[in-house]
Amino acid sequence: YERKDKGLVNKKEFFNNIVFKDVCFNYDSNSKQVLKNINIQINKGEKVALVGSSGAGKTTFVNLLLDFYKPTKGQIFIDDVSLDKISIDSIRKIMSIVPQEAILFNDTIKNNLLWANEAASDEEIKDALLKVNAYNFINKLPNKLNTVVGEKGSELSGGERQRIALARALVRK
Repeated sequence: YERKDKGLVNKKEFFNNIVFKDVCFNYDSNSKQVLKNINIQINKGEKVALVGSSGAGKTTFVNLLLDFYKPTKGQIFIDDVSLDKISIDSIRKIMSIVPQEAILFNDTIKNNLLWANEAASDEEIKDALLKVNAYNFINKLPNKLNTVVGEKGSELSGGERQRIALARALVRK
């Protein structure tokens, strides 16, 4: 699905909530509904888990929120502004997604974190690492934050890669 960003709202921040109102989705007119009448309000600061079996629509839910797809029916709002009135660039700048298989660059841990926010201070980086329980394992590494993680983070375990990706999302704010 494609749309033009001309004349749309440029949001720089997310203030209050995300609302799915009667959202339905199917991939094409011949397929069964993946999501049916989803009504949820997620308030800023709330922690929400999407749980379900394979094919239940968890990834579709996130893809709708990131505006990769348009709901078949219903609307999604960010701070009472319909998603289709917000520029795609804005939507993607105010959200961070950490996939199960975290992607890291063949660079230092610090540079992987700064990729999300070049202006992040050492204190912001430390705070993010503490929040995701990565600070201690990183400080046990010989080069600490200057440790090169290898291609796709190959020098780290899957859990360590995921913690760094979570910290990167926090550094991004």
